[in-house]
Amino acid sequence: MSKPNTSHCWFQQPHGWQRGLCGALALALALTTVPTPSGWAAPTTSTPRSGSRAPSLNLADLDLDTLHVPEPLGWVTETWQPPGQAPDALVIHLQDLHAHPDAQTRLSELIGYLQDTLGITLVAVEGAEGLCDTTIYSDWV
Repeated sequence: MSKPNTSHCWFQQPHGWQRGLCGALALALALTTVPTPSGWAAPTTSTPRSGSRAPSLNLADLDLDTLHVPEPLGWVTETWQPPGQAPDALVIHLQDLHAHPDAQTRLSELIGYLQDTLGITLVAVEGAEGLCDTTIYSDWV
């Protein structure tokens, strides 16, 4: 059996335009994934933004079908509750565009809204375990 001729494949011998395209894409990826100081985390407290006491979260009365999020802050894409029983815990999974200052600001406002309306007192970020020391970021904000 003869071996197929692959010498005409574009990926075998990169041309100048291909190297340039790869370099431009790598540069664009690097520049858009490096967070700016305004998009980094800052220390926060778990007290409601309004300054008043947050409502007590009663999972037995919680109906996720009626959960409303103001449109400028985001939207609910999926909810689930165990049928016929009160849930033991509540998990809210928030997704955003990483290292994008406007998205990070809206995420912060959404967390504040959830604190004010549901009484959320614990917020964890991806990869977090236990308390997070955010003081290293305070010089950037």
